[in-house]
Amino acid sequence: MLKTISIILLGIFISIVPAFAQESANSYPESYVLPSSLSFEITEKPKNLQKSIRMSVTIESQIGELKDLNIFFNSSKDIRVMYEKYALKSLKQGEKHVINILAAPTQKEVTNGMGSWLRIGVKYNPDFDALLKVVSDKEKYPHPSLREELINDVKEGQKSKEPFIDAVRHFIK
Repeated sequence: MLKTISIILLGIFISIVPAFAQESANSYPESYVLPSSLSFEITEKPKNLQKSIRMSVTIESQIGELKDLNIFFNSSKDIRVMYEKYALKSLKQGEKHVINILAAPTQKEVTNGMGSWLRIGVKYNPDFDALLKVVSDKEKYPHPSLREELINDVKEGQKSKEPFIDAVRHFIK
C-alpha cells in the first residue's frame, strides 16, 4: 500500500514539476542583454550617372549623452568610401546626427558571394550613469540576479574606461 501511494505521489510530482519549470522558464530569459546606447539608420539614395553610391547615416543617442564618438567606415573591395573617419565630440540623448556618405565603384570584383556592402562603426564613451539607471529598472529587468549581472557589467565598463563599439553593415542594393 505504501509503495502504491509513493508511486502515485511520484507520478503527481513528475506531472506537476514540468509545468512549474516551464512557467519559470517562460517568465524570465536566461540572460539580459545590455541595451544599446545608440542607433543607426542608413538611407541609400538613387545612384547617379557616374554610378557613385550615396547614402546618409543617421546616428542617434538612445541612452544619455555619448562622448568622443569616432565613426569609421569600411566596405567590400568593389567600392571605396570617401570617408575613412569622422568624429563627434558628443551626442545628447535623443539627438540625431546625419553623415552623408559617398562611395565610388572600384575595378575590383566581389568574389565572396556577399555582394557590395558598407560597414559603419562607432567607438564612443557611453553615459554610464544613464545606462546604470536604465539597467536598474525593476520593471524592465524583473529578475533580480540577472538584473544584478547587467548592473555589474555596467560598473565594470565604467571602471575599465574602455569605449564601447557598435557597428552595422549595409548591403548595397
